[in-house]
Amino acid sequence: DINDVERIEIIKGGSSSLYGTGAFGGIVNIITKGGEFNNLKYFKGSLLSGYNSVNSSGVGRLFFNAGSQYWFAKISGSLRNAQNTMTPQGELANSKFYDNNFSGSIGLRPAKNHTFKLDYQRYYAKDVGIPGSSLFPTTAVVTYPEEKREMYSGEYKFTNISPILKNISAKYFYQTILRDVENIPNQIALQKTPSGKLKQKVTVDRIAPIANHYTNGIQIQTDWSFGKFNNVIVGADIWQRSLTSDREKFQTIYKYDTTSGNLLSTTNQITGEKPLPEAEYRSIGGFAQDEIKLFNNKLKINLGARVDHIKVTNSNTLNPAYMIVNGVLNTSPIGQKIIWNGTEASEVSWSSNIGAMYTII
Repeated sequence: DINDVERIEIIKGGSSSLYGTGAFGGIVNIITKGGEFNNLKYFKGSLLSGYNSVNSSGVGRLFFNAGSQYWFAKISGSLRNAQNTMTPQGELANSKFYDNNFSGSIGLRPAKNHTFKLDYQRYYAKDVGIPGSSLFPTTAVVTYPEEKREMYSGEYKFTNISPILKNISAKYFYQTILRDVENIPNQIALQKTPSGKLKQKVTVDRIAPIANHYTNGIQIQTDWSFGKFNNVIVGADIWQRSLTSDREKFQTIYKYDTTSGNLLSTTNQITGEKPLPEAEYRSIGGFAQDEIKLFNNKLKINLGARVDHIKVTNSNTLNPAYMIVNGVLNTSPIGQKIIWNGTEASEVSWSSNIGAMYTII
């Protein structure tokens, strides 16, 4: 939810030691609003609403935040509903949508220098139109019938442990993403005899891909201070992402008598496919980052290194996976073959970075 964004950090240059080996070019870090501890009790909230005439879109958002020096709680939610967008050239077909966002955060201080935090985010959308793409036929109507993302995270942190060891934190996170697509091609294939008589008509009524993504992981991080001008972060993390995907093609097959032109039979056929194999990606890594400040903080030097062990696995994948003809399931249809062989790969990945910035004024 754009209204739930507190700030966006743009970290230029290599930051691979803290953010992973893929972060050589830089980081765009979107930080959402959360609660905070405060010596004084506080309660605050807001209610926003809006309307866009271009697509008859209604928008509403509720935000509430409360806390003290020992606890905080924050909830926010938004709701949007839009019809097709109107343009100077007319109505943009299949551009309507409905979605909502919800996020919540709870923080506690169970003891001195101890903090515990729970976060939750949920995004849900339905009947989201895709108003045109070169990936689909011009006759196709493509929508997202249902889209959902949920994320849970919990963090426990010890602070001010010693003059050298400043903080120790442990975090667990879990995220699921559902991607559901409906493609109505509106296409008909005709098969005729050499003399032009209609023999068969096949309509592709609907194509329905769906995919589920699951990610979970743990991170442990320590913050050290070696003197006034040297701050070091050392930690380790393990995380895994898995994917399952399916696609069903719904067809109706009409067969005709080539002499009389009469309809002989109608067959309803559902073909189950696996566009991608079921797969898992797991990473176990350790990292260290050192920030050195010199000349009254005018010169900042960053040194970092990271090592990860990465393992990727995928299962055997058959296509077509199955076929349902007039309600009868066949798990070994004609033409079934292996398109992805089950395999695994394991590698060690390492990276390092160094950077310096001098402020003249």
